Amino acid sequence: MKLIILLSLLIIYTGNTFAQRDTFDLISFTPPNGWTKNVEATYVSYKIADREKNNWCRINVIKSTVSKGTIAADFENEWQELIVKDYNCTENRKENDIIDAEGWKIKSAGSIHGMEKQNN
Repeated sequence: MKLIILLSLLIIYTGNTFAQRDTFDLISFTPPNGWTKNVEATYVSYKIADREKNNWCRINVIKSTVSKGTIAADFENEWQELIVKDYNCTENRKENDIIDAEGWKIKSAGSIHGMEKQNN
């Protein structure tokens, strides 16, 4: 029995050793393996691309900010700072309705205008 417990603890310890955690602003997370990391003052991003299949994915972990008071004001501020400023997406914005999920308000939008900058 002691051998089984010892073996279980060794497996758990080994797993935690290989899954190195990263911290940015208020959160800690395990970054994806094989992705390119980019660190900026207001965000850290992870990117992977497959040029043969013409697809890519980017995950951004964004630094927390002080709320402007409403989700609409916060969303507009973040859209301007994170999307328009970097990707010039000023047209064709498609917004989703605000979702209330377990006390969190979620709003999202997308735009294809300006994405050619990302793919170069």
